[in-house]
Amino acid sequence: SSSMLTDSDKIEKAIDLVKLHIVTVVREEMQVLKEQIRRLEERNAALEQENRLLCALARPEQL
Repeated sequence: SSSMLTDSDKIEKAIDLVKLHIVTVVREEMQVLKEQIRRLEERNAALEQENRLLCALARPEQL
């Protein structure tokens, strides 16, 4: 009957589901990594600012 899926159709559907799952997981991980990058960039900027201040306040022999 035409309503029955062939083995090939079943395999294709399974592959499509796996692809969808992988794409979803990768997108979620990308969001997590983007947030980590944002936090690290903010932390880096703060540390660079602190370093500039400390260098400005330090005596030459301390550098």
